[in-house]
Amino acid sequence: MKKLLFLLLILGHISTIYSSEMMVNKDKLELSGEGMYEWMWLDVYTAKLFLPKGQSKDELYSKKLILELEYKMSLNGKDIAKQSVKEMNAQSSLSAQKKEEFMKLFESIFPDVEKGDRISAQFDKEKGIRFYLNEEKMIGEMTNIEDSKRFLDIWLGKETSGPELRKSLLNI
Repeated sequence: MKKLLFLLLILGHISTIYSSEMMVNKDKLELSGEGMYEWMWLDVYTAKLFLPKGQSKDELYSKKLILELEYKMSLNGKDIAKQSVKEMNAQSSLSAQKKEEFMKLFESIFPDVEKGDRISAQFDKEKGIRFYLNEEKMIGEMTNIEDSKRFLDIWLGKETSGPELRKSLLNI
């Protein structure tokens, strides 16, 4: 019995890792693309983008989407927050007050991560983003729709600092 339970747990875990689909509130999203984010010579995370079947890449924020980052190294949550604000500011200049608001929000959302941890941003055009750690625990949310889009534009926007990763995610 224990062997059977162990086998079922392992098979379930493997199917999650290699799945090309994700469900969000009964909506099936399919893998659009994936790519590796590298800094210098280090693999930092693998990013995956999931979209509703048939959704145009030109209308990214018209429905739902999931952006998932699987970390390849341990990182401090405050560093993730700081880099997120830096990337958002580089795309569209933020006021000092807005930078401070985002920093406070992201520090409350992003935990320290270990190699293999996954943070997913589940976007809904009417609710904003809900963030999950390892698909299990909701760790925070952004309810402002425009701020949510601005956050996702770190990876998906035309002004991203990672244009090759963007192309991989959007499969263009």
